[in-house]
Amino acid sequence: MMKMISKYLEAWIAEHSPLLQQPLSAIQQQHIIHLWYASDYALKKHQRHPEWLPLLLQTISISADIKNRLQVALQPVNNETDLMQVLRQFRHQQLIRIIYRDINRLASLTETLHDLTELADQCVQQALDLLYQWQVAKQGEPQNSQGEAQHLLILAMGKQGAKELNLSSDIDLIFVFPEKGKTNGRRAIDNEVFFTQLCRRLIKVIGAKTEDGFVFRVDTRLRPFGESGPLVVNFAFFESYYSRQAREWERYAMIKARIIAGQEKDKKSLKQLIQPFVYRRYLDFMVIEQLRKMKALIKADIAKKGREQNIKLGYGGIREIEFIGQLFQLMRGGQDTTLQIRPILDVLNILEKQAYLPTKVVKTLTDAYTFLRLSENRIQAWQDQQTHLLPEDEAGQARLAWSMGFKDWAEYQQVLEQHRKQVQCHFDHLIAAPKQENTIPPWQEDWLHLQENKESLLKKSVFSLAMIEQLLIFKNKIKKSLSAKGQHLLDELMPLLLQEATQQSQPDLALERALDLLYQMRTRTSYLFLLYEYPQALALMVQLIHQSLWIFTQLKQQPILLDTLLAYRFRPLKKTALELELEQRLSSIDSDDLESQMEICRQFANANKFKIAIADCTGQIPLAEISHALTQIAEVLLAKGLAICWAQLIQQYGKPSHTNEIAIIGYGKLGGAELSYQSDLDLIFIRSDRKGNTDGKKQISIEPFYVRLIQRLVHFFSTQTVSGRLYDIDLRLRPNGNSGLLVTTFERFVEYQKNQAWTWEHQALVRARAITGDTNLIEKYTQARSLILQTAVKQASLLSEIQKMRIKMRQSLDQSNSTRFDLKQGQGGIVDIEFIVQYGVLKYARKSLNLTQYYDNIPLLNELITAGFLLSEQAQQLEQSYQCYRKWVHLKALNCEPPFVAQTELQKERQAIIQLWQNLIENEV
Repeated sequence: MMKMISKYLEAWIAEHSPLLQQPLSAIQQQHIIHLWYASDYALKKHQRHPEWLPLLLQTISISADIKNRLQVALQPVNNETDLMQVLRQFRHQQLIRIIYRDINRLASLTETLHDLTELADQCVQQALDLLYQWQVAKQGEPQNSQGEAQHLLILAMGKQGAKELNLSSDIDLIFVFPEKGKTNGRRAIDNEVFFTQLCRRLIKVIGAKTEDGFVFRVDTRLRPFGESGPLVVNFAFFESYYSRQAREWERYAMIKARIIAGQEKDKKSLKQLIQPFVYRRYLDFMVIEQLRKMKALIKADIAKKGREQNIKLGYGGIREIEFIGQLFQLMRGGQDTTLQIRPILDVLNILEKQAYLPTKVVKTLTDAYTFLRLSENRIQAWQDQQTHLLPEDEAGQARLAWSMGFKDWAEYQQVLEQHRKQVQCHFDHLIAAPKQENTIPPWQEDWLHLQENKESLLKKSVFSLAMIEQLLIFKNKIKKSLSAKGQHLLDELMPLLLQEATQQSQPDLALERALDLLYQMRTRTSYLFLLYEYPQALALMVQLIHQSLWIFTQLKQQPILLDTLLAYRFRPLKKTALELELEQRLSSIDSDDLESQMEICRQFANANKFKIAIADCTGQIPLAEISHALTQIAEVLLAKGLAICWAQLIQQYGKPSHTNEIAIIGYGKLGGAELSYQSDLDLIFIRSDRKGNTDGKKQISIEPFYVRLIQRLVHFFSTQTVSGRLYDIDLRLRPNGNSGLLVTTFERFVEYQKNQAWTWEHQALVRARAITGDTNLIEKYTQARSLILQTAVKQASLLSEIQKMRIKMRQSLDQSNSTRFDLKQGQGGIVDIEFIVQYGVLKYARKSLNLTQYYDNIPLLNELITAGFLLSEQAQQLEQSYQCYRKWVHLKALNCEPPFVAQTELQKERQAIIQLWQNLIENEV
């Protein structure tokens, strides 16, 4: 066959070489032979239109010039007959160009799909422009009641909407216009009549088959009410239909909807109508069942028609990959706006970035999609026919295998089968219904007949009588508030939950908390469905709420966090990834919508703290990494909160006469990167000493500007919203404490620390780290802090001040008694270790600059060995005890308990610290 094609080309060159600007090169000839071998359609068109062939040799991107080429081609057109002919001839020319580039691998799959989509977009748009002009000239301009011109909007659905059109695809269109009204012509007609006539003419121009074929087959059955509905509808009709009557499958269809024609203001309005229909504000796990039903219908249809070899709709086909992407989009897209995109490859990329799917799975699906779509295009290239069936004849199979780069059909089929099996495996894992066991699950009979089986339950000696009574009350109470579907789900879920509760060390506690959670979720059947669909999530939930009161409280207040249990990994995100995630979450919020910004920031903080807590409780990360990760969340939020408040303040008052010269300094646990789940933030704010006013219409001087900036920031963080507070802010460590200025100038801060600060304030400065703000100011602060720690400390009174302060704190703050030990303030506890470190830094910083370069205790202990304050074994004992205490405090925080342990606990560690305190502080000479 290839030899025959070569002879065709030789004959073409002999007859039509004058059409070429220069002779065909060897590689160009080879590319044309490849095209004609793979596409009988292209060969026949070139036999009929030899003048089209030179167009293939142009290397310019097709999408880049298709608009201009079509405009030029349509310039002389002034009637529908000519319009139809020009569009069809243009489509054939450009389609052959696209096939040529695809077959010869001169364009990627994405480029090919975009080129095909651009071809369809431009044909529709430019044809509509001409038809609209011609119709207005005859009938007048359609207007609303205010006399404003009305224009048609076209929604491209499916593959055209997603810019994924294939070689011989039809196009699915929905037609909409803004408002009712009439035309302003001699004989006024209703806008609906005008646009209906316009749409019919457009469908004919694009889709009618003539001797030149068609431009694109047009399908309008996706419109409201399908074939029985009006061809074109106004916005009010559109909104009413999709808010009240649209079926579930129409949500999936609307994911890929893209407006390809219309005025910009009208496009914006139409998008606002579509958005709430497609993307729900809550996590919608019920879509799994709905996708299942859709797939079952397709599967039944394929089997009925004997089309198992359909690479689009068959097992492991293109549609299954699209369903996987749509599952996540519909389930999470209302919460995660990064998923509100159309192309499936982009969706898969987001699923990997957001850790919804592992990298390996995404690569598998991406590779399979690319392979299947390339195969689809090369099947359709042969005769320009809309088919997704693998060829059954040997010649067709050999041709497809060759075009895909394989030596024969067997090799191609082997790779194809591997892709399809992998796709179906992942599809089944995510969407297929759970396997039904033949055996009755444990606890099913007990739950269904709880009252009758109460005695037998007691004999199992798993739950107490009080717990069984509580279970009965729960069952009677919750079923009254559930739909029939919800009750069925609960009956399926509860035996699984009871089984998981029995696996915990305190079954009563686990079950009590689980029942409390389920009752909170009673109005969201979707959450019950999640726990039933994902037994691993149910098991993890029961384990976590049993282990941690903090996790239980978070889930109870925000059931949306259940979604986190589906993640395949729980390691905390790095700071750059946290920043990116927060930006993405905020990207869909208007910059002046402070309330929504505050809520999004809280959701971000809660979700990421929750992930860390899961990793913590399941032993996936060490304590130091947990504290560091929690600190990074606060750092990211402080930077973003400052930027948001700054932007809103300058909108009101204008900018200061300089850049944003302010820095946020974190003290205590924030400064030392040791935050816990419920830590507050100890902050001070430093600004430059510049004077002047803002440059807005409503000018204010610099000092009140920065005060208001910080007041807004504190409000941003500490205000209670639906998702709680971000952090409590403590400002008492600023110069002069509560009586001091809210924002201190840099010079005033330095002067205070040098001449007025108490020893305890220098102690606090040891852990005072610049968090965010102006880089120059941060650098100046860091240098000043180092110099203050080296030169401003009153060495003569240092030791006595340290001793007095510790005694004072212990007397007022230590909550130890005969039965419990206060891990923080008790004698031999955390504060004693911190005081030892701070004393060492303040005493030796003048000799060892390195002591001023760190903020957290562990590296400071190592530096204190080098400085000569500590022996190696002393530092080791301090570090071990400190880590041990912090672990205990951390566990207490996870259970919302105060930092106390029994007096019998940690005796060895406490005695060691008491001894070191005596040696290093009390007996210091």
